[in-house]
Amino acid sequence: MKKVFFALLCTAAVALAGCKSANNPLPGGTKGSDLTEAQIAAMDNTVEKCWHIAQSVTVAGHSETNEWYEWGTEKEIATGVKAVADAPLLVGSVVIAYKESDAKTIEECRKLDEAARQEEQGKAGEDLEDYACYEVSVTIEGQKMVQGYMWTDEEGIKLYVDTLNKNTQLGYTYKKMDNITDQEACIGNQY
Repeated sequence: MKKVFFALLCTAAVALAGCKSANNPLPGGTKGSDLTEAQIAAMDNTVEKCWHIAQSVTVAGHSETNEWYEWGTEKEIATGVKAVADAPLLVGSVVIAYKESDAKTIEECRKLDEAARQEEQGKAGEDLEDYACYEVSVTIEGQKMVQGYMWTDEEGIKLYVDTLNKNTQLGYTYKKMDNITDQEACIGNQY
């Protein structure tokens, strides 16, 4: 599976800037939670196409839906979507779905993906100016362990960490990473 695909999923899971419903992220799409291993095993793994993917994440009553386009076989896309749908979460819930797009070439698919990213950034508007990279850590038995990096605003990271602490009774903390100034570099720290 492509690294970009998973990087986008990680980003969507932690940035809580929007307020869309998580019930149906992609009307007419196949939900990852509805897929079985037998269905995925029977899918085409030779013909690459452009796929429209949407993921809604809800944490503490706040939801965000992100959409993007990915080039690959249906088996690759379904495998990734199923993995995200089945991944255990400490807090919140995720609904993810995919369906074939109208793009017939990888270049058309990239243009659709770029348009989706620009639309998402446009919806956030000036709020993106407040976004930064935050490191999330937990201290267990006196040992601090970095759990990951998130690209969000201070309100979003505070909500996320407060929810983690409430639901796990552990000592989660966050700190702003002033030396990381863009989303891609922030996400790259997770790998």
